[in-house]
Amino acid sequence: MGGVSEALRTRSTAKIYTEAVQDAIAAQGIDCLMIDETDLKFENGPTAELSKVSETAQQHPDSKIFFSMPLFIKQFRIGGDRWQNENGAWASEYVEGLFKKADFDVKKIVEQIKLDYEAGVKEAINPEDIARDQLVGVQRLQQFIGKIFPGRDVTVGFVGHSPNLEILAQYLAHDEDADIVVAFPAAGIMQINFNENNEPDIKLPS
Repeated sequence: MGGVSEALRTRSTAKIYTEAVQDAIAAQGIDCLMIDETDLKFENGPTAELSKVSETAQQHPDSKIFFSMPLFIKQFRIGGDRWQNENGAWASEYVEGLFKKADFDVKKIVEQIKLDYEAGVKEAINPEDIARDQLVGVQRLQQFIGKIFPGRDVTVGFVGHSPNLEILAQYLAHDEDADIVVAFPAAGIMQINFNENNEPDIKLPS
């Protein structure tokens, strides 16, 4: 299951990743129960349909479960005071200038955001607020999945939006008091362990 923002393209991206993962599972011959979202009826709300998914999963305790459903989570938003509006337009002149001056280099953008916020620039966004929003979004997603698939290990991964992820990575890597471990097992991959016991609840930095 994936958490997506309000931008329609994030659902399209999620669909591409879903298909790629599904193909990889099939190619490796992994014993995996595929649950197709298109078979579910959400017209009257998700509760009853997700209960069916949960019951199906519990009937196959030894199988891996592959269930694709893009889930909107407000903490992953890009609109409003962030980067772009839902239609793809810049959220503000400040943001447009920020990205263009940095030539869309994510690290430069994040560095400038920090400088602008510390200097009190009116439209600058607090990087810590973005990082905390991302973490709360992960917690919501993880708890939601945990209710549907109780007792199973849950891994939450991110794909874009790049500035949000860079801010989150820097925030986590420099928070010495947080109960986390940040590792980079491969190029372009950031792995975060939130606690030693793999408990379902993420411990947010204070």
